[in-house]
Amino acid sequence: MGAQHENLVSEILIKLSRRNDVRVWKNATGKARALGNNQVLSYGLVGSSDILGIIAPHGRMLCIECKVGSDKQRPEQLRFQTMIEERGGLYILARSLEDVKW
Repeated sequence: MGAQHENLVSEILIKLSRRNDVRVWKNATGKARALGNNQVLSYGLVGSSDILGIIAPHGRMLCIECKVGSDKQRPEQLRFQTMIEERGGLYILARSLEDVKW
């Protein structure tokens, strides 16, 4: 992930951390090489959003996928979005800080 993407994730986390009605955290997913050998380890849920959270007072799930430039959602991200929305969660595709409002 590039610096622009990480900056957007950080800006959104800072903005939402100031609200009393929501708790958010960065959701890490990806692959890493194990120390000492060439084994590749996967972590996180494939397709899940960059930011996860919970909205008071009823515990509604919040998922924010951050995209910069011409980046598009991958098929597994679209499936995750559908799953969240079908179950009443709030899914936001954010290309800027201004996209994060409800």
